[in-house]
Amino acid sequence: MKTDIKKIALLTSTFFPSIGGVEVGIHNIALRLISKGLEPVVIAPYNSKNFKYLDKLPYEVYILPPKIFHLFSYLSECVAKAIYTFVYSYLQKKYNFDIWHITMGYPAGVSFVDYAKKYKIPYLVRCAGSDIQVSDRGDYGVRRNSKIDEFIKIKLIQMPCLISISNSVYEEYKKLNVSDESIVNITNGVSTNLFDEIQIDKEKIYTKYNIPKDFKLFLSVGRNHPKKNFKLLFQVAKGLRDRNFTKFIFVIVGDNSDDLYQYLTDDIKENILLLDSFGIDFEDGVPVIPHRDLISLYKASDLFVFPSYIETFGIVLIEAMAAGLPIVTTDVEGCRDLVSDGENGYLLDPESSVDFVYKIIHIMNDDNLYKKFAQNNILKAKEFDWDIIVDKYIETYKKLG
Repeated sequence: MKTDIKKIALLTSTFFPSIGGVEVGIHNIALRLISKGLEPVVIAPYNSKNFKYLDKLPYEVYILPPKIFHLFSYLSECVAKAIYTFVYSYLQKKYNFDIWHITMGYPAGVSFVDYAKKYKIPYLVRCAGSDIQVSDRGDYGVRRNSKIDEFIKIKLIQMPCLISISNSVYEEYKKLNVSDESIVNITNGVSTNLFDEIQIDKEKIYTKYNIPKDFKLFLSVGRNHPKKNFKLLFQVAKGLRDRNFTKFIFVIVGDNSDDLYQYLTDDIKENILLLDSFGIDFEDGVPVIPHRDLISLYKASDLFVFPSYIETFGIVLIEAMAAGLPIVTTDVEGCRDLVSDGENGYLLDPESSVDFVYKIIHIMNDDNLYKKFAQNNILKAKEFDWDIIVDKYIETYKKLG
């Protein structure tokens, strides 16, 4: 075991300006590594050069050449390997990294395998979404491409340390014949301190978004992608109104939420609010994710409703927990790893708007149940504090180094 770990390469095939669970994770891991005396360098794809706050990040970001992660798709494997070896050798020599922490098994992880094997470079790989999971129902996952799927199967079992961020990811690893000895369980995290610190004036937030004072606020967060299944919420809104539960509003926050207007009909216009992603906030010049305005919206909400078809982990679920919200979500991979049916929320069929209607009304009409779910979620969120998560990574770095 190496105890003097200092320099960490955070190699990723997706980073800012995109903002999703992967980017939130990398940023918060980097911040915690710095706070614990380590020196992370994020090695990011070429499009990250367009991130306007790049110079405000408290850690160095090295921008890779264009299309670097797609070499296997248009070059022979031999040529692609040679280029990757050149690029990664240059970076290793430049920074003298003690460990490489790679996010996304495909394409970032598979690009690193042969170089690391040749030069005995210690590394771990964290699969985090479309690189490992597949859902035809949600039009999701690179492994739906048979050529990529086969490539991932070959490379994944060669990786010495694979991070499982949820039981669902662990199960995918096992299906791909990854040995237990190569799997380390480390979840994603949440900035519980931010949720604890921020105090809100619910009336002001309602006024800001023109929400009637007597409405219940049901929040859902995530980029608009078919796998998020946000269209179901429009059916749920109709169902609630049919049951004479009319004083509510679904607030859906995320990139491309405007595309959901196609599902909005006149009878539910007062019950749906679509908001774009809040982006990045700053505190003392340091980027803060999630944005304080989003945290305030979490804390002003009455319920978190998440109809996803599939998740690897679902950072928004633990953000909702940190805000003390009961959760109504789906009995699918990623969601069932965090929500226990009847304990801190409900797990439902992602195709059944009727089930969602019934459980939402049930929670809102049962004060004791509501308080039980809320209190259990506040306690559960503490288990996922980023400081705890990063301590686990540092321990893993030492074992690999």
